[in-house]
Amino acid sequence: DMPDYEFAFMEEMFPETVEQCLEFKDFIKSHGFKTLVADGESGREVEFYEPFVNARAVDICQADMRQFGMDGIMAIAESCRDKGILIAPHNWGSLIGYYMQLQIGRAIGNFYRAEQDPVSTDVIVADGYTIENGYATVPDMPGFGLEVDEDKFASKVHVRFDLKA
Repeated sequence: DMPDYEFAFMEEMFPETVEQCLEFKDFIKSHGFKTLVADGESGREVEFYEPFVNARAVDICQADMRQFGMDGIMAIAESCRDKGILIAPHNWGSLIGYYMQLQIGRAIGNFYRAEQDPVSTDVIVADGYTIENGYATVPDMPGFGLEVDEDKFASKVHVRFDLKA
């Protein structure tokens, strides 16, 4: 028995198989829930997602942001778009990966959300990015809108060894 909660999505409930995802989606639907099924964090090749997309086995594709980069996520997003599948790239432990997701979100129509692991650094200056009421603002600047604080970067770099020819 489930309390009266409305979960937006459930992710990575079991190792990814098309059959289990479809069975899980049927369970959700048969019980009157509106919860979306998200999966795909462990895929390592773009082709991994084809059977999930073709079968509409997931509602949200979570291909890894750092594994696939901008081009790979864009390719996966395009294959998902016509099937009504949303994109929420997996990102864990990477501040740059978070900013990459936000840029992807700006570029595609089937973006669902960005995954933020609350990490920080004073080396990366991201003044144009803000989060307010659960929504992120992406700057309208060249590149990603990120800068490196050269002085702070230099203060954190320590030469561990010197190679000489």
